[in-house]
Amino acid sequence: MAIEGILVKDADGTTRLVLADKIGAGEEYAQVLKVGYGADGALTLLDEKPSTASGQDASNAALGAPDDAEATGNGTIIGVLKRARTLLGNIAAAVTGTLAVSLPDSQKSASGAVLIGNNKSKIRDEFPAGALDPALWETIATGAGMTVTVGNGATGSYLNIASGTTANSETLLRSVGMFTLPVRLAAFVTANQRIANCEFFIELIEVDPATGLPVTVATSQTNAGVWKNHAAIKFDGTVATEARVSVRSGGAPEFQSAASTITTTVATGTDPNFFPAGFVELQASGEHVSLFQGAVDTQAAAGGARRVTQAAPNPDAVYKLQLRVRNLATAPLTSTSWRVHAIRLFDYTRLTAEVIGGPGHSTAGMSVPVNVAGGALTANASTNRIGNVAAAGISWDDTSTALAANATFTGTARDLTVTATATAFANAATYAQEYVTSAETDQAGTLWLEVSRDGTTWRRVKSVATVAVPGGGQYAEIVHRPSWRHARTGFTNGATAQTRLTIGTIAKAN
Repeated sequence: MAIEGILVKDADGTTRLVLADKIGAGEEYAQVLKVGYGADGALTLLDEKPSTASGQDASNAALGAPDDAEATGNGTIIGVLKRARTLLGNIAAAVTGTLAVSLPDSQKSASGAVLIGNNKSKIRDEFPAGALDPALWETIATGAGMTVTVGNGATGSYLNIASGTTANSETLLRSVGMFTLPVRLAAFVTANQRIANCEFFIELIEVDPATGLPVTVATSQTNAGVWKNHAAIKFDGTVATEARVSVRSGGAPEFQSAASTITTTVATGTDPNFFPAGFVELQASGEHVSLFQGAVDTQAAAGGARRVTQAAPNPDAVYKLQLRVRNLATAPLTSTSWRVHAIRLFDYTRLTAEVIGGPGHSTAGMSVPVNVAGGALTANASTNRIGNVAAAGISWDDTSTALAANATFTGTARDLTVTATATAFANAATYAQEYVTSAETDQAGTLWLEVSRDGTTWRRVKSVATVAVPGGGQYAEIVHRPSWRHARTGFTNGATAQTRLTIGTIAKAN
């Protein structure tokens, strides 16, 4: 379609726009639009009929005469504009209305719910077969004198890498699958011994996403080798309850942590029915690499063993999981069997979330952990008790010596803002919020309390006469909320000598 236009003015001064339109094979017609002005001066176009009916028909045939009223007169210029307006209106409705999106099955749960993030099991192996699963693992190297087997027992199975006793020998098993950070890696590891000069690594190494081959640098490191980015759990030395973290970032010098305490790598049971005592977990991101450990099949929460914030691996790189056993330049005295009972790696997206509820579990391993670093906690009014809240306090036995007739006992002056050498406040900075003193005797008398701001000048502020109690004896008690720093308890006996007197005092922090 080709359209040309020209403005013309009639003898009466009317302005018209003449459009020459060509549609199809040689069919032409002219569209005349009358130009007018509204009350506000805005330009308007008043549609007039085309010059020939045949041109209108040809236009309809070329564009297809629609059934909707919006595009009536489709072959006219106004009709074309109306059709464009309808099209734009449909687009606007689609954008501002409900947008239907088709997601692949990988982004949906089994019930069809949309998955938020991509927390997926990338690598998971319980080693159930008699050999390594080639869909999960590839054997890169089997060191001299070393063997790789999968042991199957009545109650479980495991991967076993025997180190042998050849110096500088190394076995490498690498995952087929690739992943990106952050990841969460858990492994159940046991060994028949922990011996010098034999090491076992469970590590993440950077690979080329196109080829799956390791990305290396010229400078080799003691633990990370030539791999450019690396994060590993390292088992070495002779202590069965120790492991280390080794990291490297961008080919820079590696960092190896000090030994961290973990659950023992000594297994229970006998071959082939070994049971791991615990697990180790490595969480790696671009911010830090953390090592956790815990006991197997327990309600206890996993404990943090080590957090490394320097030399964190590159979060934009692609990684594979690698199992590596190596003997050092000095050969180990005997062969070590490194057993991996299960290994699980999750590649996930970190999301910021507000936790408004949990599954209701009260055990440490299943509940939502809360760490109060400071401030105050306020509990809603309820008949339920929230644990046991203990208040710091201190108590004293003031006296157990009987008084003669009309005699007076004056107790020890005490500073209510500090601890004492005996059973004391839990915190030296704690102020006593309540001071309670009482006396029990066999004769009538008066219990009293004196306070002081400086520990020198005393003022008697409370005095209570004893009263007889059922079963014999006299008793008096004073409850005081301190406003002065120092306090002391005293008792004045009546006209009859006592045969017994016991005075006790307790100060409570809250």
